[in-house]
Amino acid sequence: MSYLTQDPSRAANAPTAESPESASTSASTSRSSGADEPRQDTSSNRADARLLPQTSMEDRAEAQPFPQSSIEGHRARFPALANKAYFNYGAEGPLPSESLEAMVESYRRLQQWGPFSTETHVWLQEELQQTRAVLAGLLGAPANSLLLTENISLACNVVLWGFDWTPGDHLLLSDCENPGIVAAAREVARRNRLELSFCRLSAARDSDEAVEEAVRALRPRTRMVLLSHVLWNTGLLLNLNHLSRALEGQPARPRLLIDGAQSVGVMPVEVEECGADAYAFTGQKWLCGPSGLAGLYLVPDLAHRLRPTFTGWRSLDDRPGRLAGQDAISESVPEATRESHAGERDSRSARREDRHSTPRDLSALSVAELHARRFPEPGAGGRRAGADPFREAGSPQPEGRGIPPCGGNQDREGGANPTVPGRNLASPAREESPPTKGAWPLRHAKSRARDDVRRFEIGSSAYPLCAGLRRSLKIHRSWGTPSQRYQRILKLAAYLHEGLQDIRRRHGADRLQTLLPRPPQSGIVSFQLPDAVHTDLVFLLESEGVMAKVMPGPECLRVCVHYFTTREELNRLLAQLEAFLTL
Repeated sequence: MSYLTQDPSRAANAPTAESPESASTSASTSRSSGADEPRQDTSSNRADARLLPQTSMEDRAEAQPFPQSSIEGHRARFPALANKAYFNYGAEGPLPSESLEAMVESYRRLQQWGPFSTETHVWLQEELQQTRAVLAGLLGAPANSLLLTENISLACNVVLWGFDWTPGDHLLLSDCENPGIVAAAREVARRNRLELSFCRLSAARDSDEAVEEAVRALRPRTRMVLLSHVLWNTGLLLNLNHLSRALEGQPARPRLLIDGAQSVGVMPVEVEECGADAYAFTGQKWLCGPSGLAGLYLVPDLAHRLRPTFTGWRSLDDRPGRLAGQDAISESVPEATRESHAGERDSRSARREDRHSTPRDLSALSVAELHARRFPEPGAGGRRAGADPFREAGSPQPEGRGIPPCGGNQDREGGANPTVPGRNLASPAREESPPTKGAWPLRHAKSRARDDVRRFEIGSSAYPLCAGLRRSLKIHRSWGTPSQRYQRILKLAAYLHEGLQDIRRRHGADRLQTLLPRPPQSGIVSFQLPDAVHTDLVFLLESEGVMAKVMPGPECLRVCVHYFTTREELNRLLAQLEAFLTL
């Protein structure tokens, strides 16, 4: 691949990040060349072209030429890449220094305003809204179909524990799933008396073989299939559309829950088009965001069927007019208070377009500007309370039946009855009328559960992580589009795979074996050294500044390449392997 110059006239005749010319040019380049240009196995890529995410019109429209020399300058934004060859993106991506600074600035801002204040609350809600919108754009999904979690394990637990299981149902996983996901599935199966089985995908050589193996493992009562989009140990990319179509013909119409840990950030992912009912993803790996921020996409009908296992204040809808029992207590509320809330509701739509037409960075706004933006002056509808930026973001709510209240004491009027100091709300029959001064009791005395995916979000989080993840995504976009980044990853993975095959030919098939016979359609290249102890090899590589990871089932060495991985790094790894095998 040869990156375009900034001159459009020269770019017209130059091989692009997705052009076949780049592969032939790369293949003719010597491995010892100093240019950072990987070779590409074009025949294998053509054979598996149907598996690759298609480039969207928007992606092509945003494509910009990037000079090859930009790689080194781009890598300088990631301090962890200095003085080492880093190949553990599938476990934890390096955090850009700008992302770290964005998080520090967020924490500093919180302390300047006061960690708990009206202005802080406004800002935190806007941070969540902006982050949800950015992730929705990344995944091609409506913002109201995404919930934010701390990690993929928690995201998968939302689906596993919230599903309407009955004893005897069947849950299918593969032998290539993360141990944390397997542990959750086993506990869900134990408590709900489910049948749990694992299809063998570790030996699959391509996606067709893997899908066929998964379909053979289905049973009449299979209710859910939980698989990884990219297998975390072998690097095999599954064709989710083929799998989804196969599931549609099954008696129980199994739901498809996908672990996207090794796909989001590697390739363009359109969650609404891939066939998954639920798609979990994280920001800490290939997106190079901070640990502690992940998400889950849910199709509307599944979102309405799932029940929350845990609830908290973020699960509740405290907007005026959504309070359980509000009508019953309205007689004890002063007339002036009721008029204030009525005026507030009347003026909400007039203020909506100005505030939430498009998410934007609020870091430059002062406290006074934020306060004025959220709370109008007296006479314009009164103090704004209980605003819901999620519903005002412009994306339509999914259709579906109403969501019954969740958690705690559930009755016709609403969900959990939170404990208010000095009040016993455990039983509606003994409930006392709230005091009439102020709006707080009216808003918070007895809130319903939300009727959207946010009812699965629980409580307080490390909100400055949002700024860090958004900055990381911005840095990736500054280098190229998702398709451009993915094409470079494919070429680097092919270069490494071919280098491993060269070593295999020199030292014998019994000394080194790649898990996949052809270059992967992901950023993961895994291989085995049958005569070696892989953990010892990892320690040896780390002593030479090369970071890789030992994977289980089958035990192998996993190397992850990103779009900003260099050929020099790959040659450094190959040289260390060559030296190890000649000992």
